[in-house]
Amino acid sequence: MRYPAVLLLFSLVALAGYAEASDRPPRQELRYESLMRSHQPGTPVDMGAYTPPTNASASSHVFSGRLSFTAKVRDTGSRVLRGSYGISSGAGRRSLRLPGFDFEFVQAGDAIIPLRRGTLPGHDRQWEYLLEPGRVWQEADDHGLARAAIPFSLQERNENCLHHGVLSFLFGGAGVISHVAFQISSETCLYFQFDLWGMARARYTPRELPEAASTVRAYEMEVGTRLPVRPIAALADDYRGADPGEFGATAEVAPASMTAYGFLIDGVHYVGGCSTRQGPYPFCD
Repeated sequence: MRYPAVLLLFSLVALAGYAEASDRPPRQELRYESLMRSHQPGTPVDMGAYTPPTNASASSHVFSGRLSFTAKVRDTGSRVLRGSYGISSGAGRRSLRLPGFDFEFVQAGDAIIPLRRGTLPGHDRQWEYLLEPGRVWQEADDHGLARAAIPFSLQERNENCLHHGVLSFLFGGAGVISHVAFQISSETCLYFQFDLWGMARARYTPRELPEAASTVRAYEMEVGTRLPVRPIAALADDYRGADPGEFGATAEVAPASMTAYGFLIDGVHYVGGCSTRQGPYPFCD
């Protein structure tokens, strides 16, 4: 059976693997010392810092429990790139920080999965979190601790605007945890665009979660039923005469305004770029 071809322009639904650089050198940013001592970078870092290097190994620790932190203004850097309706005023800039974070996660292999996914209403007047599964790994220079990276978005209440970010931290047994580094470098929002980054003192409360088994089963079922994925450049090999450059073309959408793009044909998902102002977003899926 052949499926009709459909061109999809969408927000952050590509494959994480294509965003990871296979030849990345040893870690230069978000190193062990920075996360343990809360050394906040003066500017946003490349999004590659939130992905495993080539020498990463499987984690010897398993995350299960609650992660919580409060990002203080003094520990947060921000810059407004576009603001309408007075949002970029002084008061607006001072309010640019993450809402309080307090959620439970379970680990399955190298995946760290929030117990509650999607948009999560909280107590903040302006923002709601949106959480999805991330990744756990271990690096030789992290002194035996595991490293996690989790994708998140901030959704403006009563609006469709989404600001996409990643957070990362080190953790070990008995509740050992570093500061949490976080960064937002892209959005699907015309009237409010900003970069946000910083570090926050965190708390890890380990505990067995009754919902862990069902959460993992649901996640594994989801991953197992996803469409097969190929890079969009492969269209030229799979379909004679196809020009991958015609998809996500700059004549249609300015590169700075493109979040992600792809093409679905014959049951295969061909994924294009998933860009941010600081390199490819590491969790496009």
